[in-house]
Amino acid sequence: MDGVEVDLGSLSCADVRPILQGETKQEQEERILRAVEFLVQGLFTLPEQSSERKSQRELPEPFSVIPRAKPIPKEKPLTKWEQFARIRGIRKRKRDKFAWDETRGEFRPIHGYRSINDESDQVILPHDPSLQPGESPFDRVKEGKRNRVKNNRKSQERNKRSIAKDQLSSRPVRTDKYKSKDLEKSAKIASISTRSLGKYGDRNKPRQKLSSIKASHKKNIIPSGAERERTFQAVNDVLKNF
Repeated sequence: MDGVEVDLGSLSCADVRPILQGETKQEQEERILRAVEFLVQGLFTLPEQSSERKSQRELPEPFSVIPRAKPIPKEKPLTKWEQFARIRGIRKRKRDKFAWDETRGEFRPIHGYRSINDESDQVILPHDPSLQPGESPFDRVKEGKRNRVKNNRKSQERNKRSIAKDQLSSRPVRTDKYKSKDLEKSAKIASISTRSLGKYGDRNKPRQKLSSIKASHKKNIIPSGAERERTFQAVNDVLKNF
């Protein structure tokens, strides 16, 4: 259209003619206005579908590639109930969140805090034959409400754990993270390490060099008498600090 590209599917228009060097701001605004006029004229050329109250036109498929400002959102993992509903074919129905409370003369939420069925606000409760002698029905109502909240939190935590477990299982496992040399070195260090991390050891004694695993195991074999003396010496060193 004389240097103007119009995409009715995405409701966009652009003047593709090059901008001249001495072009003023008013001339640029006129070019924009001209492109918008082409867009509006193109909308009125589409077939009209009118009824008694409204008139509408169906847009064609867009051909312009418009970049997204943000990445495509990832699909949220399904909860246990959503998985069950999908298997059974249960569809979610949109229900009202508020309802008119005739006793209080106001709109109140159907569920949750200050709801219509909130028994904690009631002054008179029906008799429950399962109550024990001396047990208050109001305490029974409060305890039941606390138990329901606790069960809901448990189910939420269970859903979070199952979702996290599925996400971990779907991740690829890296087999090259730990090499055999690193594992062998860690085993050698562990074989010559002490339980106290060197706190009660002789610091003047030279450090034992890392050798093969078999050799380090042989050096750690100590006679029973020497082991007893080392144990008593360690206990005495600990008692001196108190």
